[in-house]
Amino acid sequence: MNLSEMSKKELYRLAVELNVENRSKMTREELAAALTAAMSEQKVYSSTEQHKAEVAHSMPEKVRPAEYPIPNRYQIDTAVLLPINPRKEYVYWEVSDNTVNRFRTEHGSPDAAFVLKIFGSTSGEDSEELASVRVGRYGNWFFDLYVPERLIWAEIGLMDNKGNYFAVAHSRKVRMPSDKISEIIDEETWMTVGEKIEDIYRLSGVNELDSSVPGSVRIFQEAMRFLEKSVSSGETAKREGR
Repeated sequence: MNLSEMSKKELYRLAVELNVENRSKMTREELAAALTAAMSEQKVYSSTEQHKAEVAHSMPEKVRPAEYPIPNRYQIDTAVLLPINPRKEYVYWEVSDNTVNRFRTEHGSPDAAFVLKIFGSTSGEDSEELASVRVGRYGNWFFDLYVPERLIWAEIGLMDNKGNYFAVAHSRKVRMPSDKISEIIDEETWMTVGEKIEDIYRLSGVNELDSSVPGSVRIFQEAMRFLEKSVSSGETAKREGR
């Protein structure tokens, strides 16, 4: 583009396109000079942007780490019971598609219902149904059963059109936590430092408790001896008073 061959009107139109400031007050020569400077700046900017684009294109693409989303289902017949406290339980269950299809074929029940049950036992041999609720093919449920120290377990099953129930999977038997303070008392006996201070220093490598022992230890020893004498003299005075 030869600016010297363009008229002032043409130069002004180009100045509008390039957003040249104060263009209305410029002469033809000033417009040509301003356009020359603006066009050179535009070329520098374009070349810089092109260089950045070439560098970005030449750089290796960042490798994204593989994503491992947690599935909603695992297609495994499952029942899991977790106690939360003596009066609350959490249950997760799932019935696989293969089990549902097989049940519908064998029992001629196209509309199978899913039933979640909770059983309990006192002796470990007997069983009692504590709760029952209709649920979906998979999911989780919170039960509010106050059964402290009782053995309980969950069971997921299918029910046909006639109301017949068939168990599919059950959880492990779980002993519910107690609602009382533990009767187990800590019987561990702790060593009294005052009684074993000499043994502690002997085992630590100090053979004799003499002037080399730190002052705090010496003061502690003297205090213990003073207390022992005070107790002994007090008991003697009591005996004499009798």
